[in-house]
Amino acid sequence: YAAQKAGLGPNYRIIEYPRKKDLVEAIQDLFEKALPGSARTKSLGATLAQRIETDLKMFKAFNDPQGLYARLPLELAIH
Repeated sequence: YAAQKAGLGPNYRIIEYPRKKDLVEAIQDLFEKALPGSARTKSLGATLAQRIETDLKMFKAFNDPQGLYARLPLELAIH
């Protein structure tokens, strides 16, 4: 349909690319490639990916119109 609308005629080709990975998937892939076959790496990658995903959700909840934030490199938990 798109080729017809673009007036390409019968001589066109389709190139498919892999879907774009989100940040968590990309980081996890980097860890898995660093030490392939290591169960520890996959566990570390999964743990790190989960932590990053949690932090990204937290940042998305912020609402500063200029997008400026500061955060200490620690978490305070009061029980």
